[in-house]
Amino acid sequence: MNQENNNQIIPSFYFSIKEYLHIFDINSLLALNNFINTRLNSNMAPITAYRIFIYGMYEFQKSVISSPEIANNIISKILQFLKVTSPETKIDSIYKLILNAKNIDDFKNIQLTIEK
Repeated sequence: MNQENNNQIIPSFYFSIKEYLHIFDINSLLALNNFINTRLNSNMAPITAYRIFIYGMYEFQKSVISSPEIANNIISKILQFLKVTSPETKIDSIYKLILNAKNIDDFKNIQLTIEK
């Protein structure tokens, strides 16, 4: 192999939401909570943690309704991990946005709320 081939950029991989969650063995809201509580650490890129959060909340949105305390714990932990200032004031608004989301594009509002 010549030097030119060694310097090529590998294209990004594209996974569906379900495939992305499957990679991290997240198949329920409880599994997402467990992942956030035990495997979220400084070795993980913030964008990966953010995607896991968004995709998990989107995929298990119906479970969020029946388990608000688990959802609030997940939101709180992800905000702490992303080093969001005053996360306690954003938890309720993010929770409401999750409940009102109709499709994955609605989760862009959650991203904007987190980044404010």
